[in-house]
Formats: sequence, C-alpha cells, structure tokens
Amino acid sequence: MLAALALPAPGLGATGPARHRVDRRVFTGEGCSARTAVPPVTYDLGSSFAGLGESPIRPYCYPAPKNRKRIWSGPVVSRASLGVSYGSCDYSEGPCTPPLQLQDWAQCARNPRSYQPNPWIRIKTEQEREEASGIWDLRVRLPGAPWVPVFDLEAGRRFELFAGNTTVVVYANEPAMGRRAARALAGVIARYNPRSRRGVLEKALRYPGDGSACRTFRGAL
Repeated sequence: MLAALALPAPGLGATGPARHRVDRRVFTGEGCSARTAVPPVTYDLGSSFAGLGESPIRPYCYPAPKNRKRIWSGPVVSRASLGVSYGSCDYSEGPCTPPLQLQDWAQCARNPRSYQPNPWIRIKTEQEREEASGIWDLRVRLPGAPWVPVFDLEAGRRFELFAGNTTVVVYANEPAMGRRAARALAGVIARYNPRSRRGVLEKALRYPGDGSACRTFRGAL
C-alpha cells in the first residue's frame, strides 16, 4: 500500500548532489509503522541535474507480507522508500516516465541478496543456482569511486548504488543519463565512505535478502 506525502525537495538550495538525514516522521499512513525499515540517510542530485528540475520528494510505505514463506526473494519486512524525479513528461499523450528518477531505500531491505532466493529457500536445480548468482556479474566500477558498490541492472537504465545503510536506485530513460547520475551519486557516497571504509561497504552487501538485518535500523532515527 502506498503512503505519499508531498514535501519540499531535499535538494532545494543545494548546488549539486548531496546527502541528507531522514526524518522518520515523514513516513505516515497505511503501511507505515514504527517497525518499518526506512533509509537513515538519502542521496539526491540537488535542485536540478543536467538541466532537469527536481520534483517534490515522495515517501512510500510497503507493509510486510502476511505469509513470508510464499516470498521466494526480496524483503518480508515492512519497508519504505523516498522517491524524487528530475524533469517531467507529457501525460496527455499516454503513460510516460520522467527522464530521471531516484529512490532511496534501507539497504537492509534492498541489497544484492534481496534479488536471490531468501535464506530459507532451498535451491533445487543448477539453473536456479546460476540465476541466483547472476546479479554479481552486473557489478560495475565507476571512475573516482571504484570502491563504492554499484550494479548496472538494465544496461544503463537502472543503477543501484550501495552506501552501507542506504541503497540508491537510479532509473533513467537514456543510458547516458543514468551513468552520469550514477557517477555523481557515487562521488557523494565516496565522500562519506572513503576508500578506508571499503570493507564496511562490502560487508553490508551481504545483508540477508529477506530484510532480517533491518532490526539494526529500528528506532535509530
């Protein structure tokens, strides 16, 4: 279930990509609770990027599934994200998406293992085993911040950057725009996570795919 609230865009007044602390109180409404896993910090591209203006930020909440045993992969905990877009599109001509969109998630609920079978799922075939490990082949290294974990999941149209406690997802209509945005965001993540913290970032990549590590974020904000 979606819970949305229009707020001032986090990058207003910022001259470029930035990092922000999250106020847990923005997550209200159906699907949100005190146990919802929220990103402790968020990253954005400032009040504009590549000539595209920033939209108001929108929080989203998703309740935990009622029967966790039926969830093959992905989190089984209540989780939330903050979304923002850059640019706009003409909906009068049919469904469309803005040129660039960002989402910030708690990394405990969205990480490379969240795309693999959950810990209690038994992999039965070799094909399942290959599919489960395939995401690791999509990891890329970006100039200026090669130690920041980044995955290119849709040939430049979707990047996921892992900052240790926050997962930043980039959706772009054009691969060149997606890579440009990912490089800018990786630079910000690197400022708060220098090369000396590479081990910390790598360890966080191994969070359980079911979101059970999210207990470390409860009550943290």
